[in-house]
Amino acid sequence: MAVVRGLEHAFERGLVRIWVELDAMVVLNIIKSGIGSWNFQQLLTRLRLLQRQMHIRFTHIFREGNKPADLLANLAYSLQSNGFLLRTHDALAGFVWADFHLPNF
Repeated sequence: MAVVRGLEHAFERGLVRIWVELDAMVVLNIIKSGIGSWNFQQLLTRLRLLQRQMHIRFTHIFREGNKPADLLANLAYSLQSNGFLLRTHDALAGFVWADFHLPNF
């Protein structure tokens, strides 16, 4: 689960107050309840350990509001290694502008 790996990266970098917005309600329900199929148990155990060491808030966001995260995830997936994005994508600037200047229903 990318959520757990992302939280591990944040913790390794000293970020301990994290707000995670998920557009997958099923994943959010598994995280909040701690109940999932056997193949999620190891991930849920890792998540619970992180939650003891960090302040993590999980909330739902509609897919339309999650476009910047989807863009960044696709860009990261397109990297052929575990590299870093050294510059932002032009579309991301538009999403950020819209987030601050357009009504949020």
